[in-house]
Amino acid sequence: MSSHIGPALGLKREVEAALDELARNEGAIEEEHSLLIDAGLLERSGWLTSFPHLAIAASGIHPETGDFAGERFVLAPASCHGVYHHHAGTTITSPQVSHVRGSVFRNESSYTPLRRQRQFTMDELVCLADPDTVQAFLERTKSRLTDLFESWDLSFAWQVATDPFYRAMDPAALIQKLVPVKWEAVLAGDDLAIASVNVHNQHFGEAFDISIAGEVASSGCIAVGVERVLWALQHRPGGANND
Repeated sequence: MSSHIGPALGLKREVEAALDELARNEGAIEEEHSLLIDAGLLERSGWLTSFPHLAIAASGIHPETGDFAGERFVLAPASCHGVYHHHAGTTITSPQVSHVRGSVFRNESSYTPLRRQRQFTMDELVCLADPDTVQAFLERTKSRLTDLFESWDLSFAWQVATDPFYRAMDPAALIQKLVPVKWEAVLAGDDLAIASVNVHNQHFGEAFDISIAGEVASSGCIAVGVERVLWALQHRPGGANND
């Protein structure tokens, strides 16, 4: 895993400060959730069913045998999961935007510093609301994030991608082939995605019984991979690794 020391840590904090400002402009509620997630919650959303190979389990050690104790916990694979778990079984009275940032963990098959890691920092804005409000939120924040990346002289394009939150055989996964639900900001001349815009429709609202105004809540999120942005900044023309 990468360490951030000295100037590298300073750059990371500058990136996070800019994302904090984006969150403030949306009136987002700051949230912080546990990095340990009950595996049952990830099964409930369909993530663990669809991506068991990416999960990193966490377990205690039996004091007598030294074997894993068998608790069913998974290290958080995305920052947004805690938002839905927190609101499970509730009715929200008005649209809500949450800002969550933290370490996330995925069992990647390869490792490249900053580009692809098993532990990395994910910054997310999550909107729970009616469908129209969620759509407006995603369009607005995508535009603001585009402006931010362009102000950093990053060369990228938004490309349609696959949404990892849907089960492979879920009807929503089939519909997305006709109606895009995920876009990624992909660096020019590279396949590295530094951010994504995700339309969840009512997927999480249904999975966790979250409602608004008598209807199942819709949701969407915009996610930024902080380390990948750092890599992009360091490798842009004039960057630390591209002088």
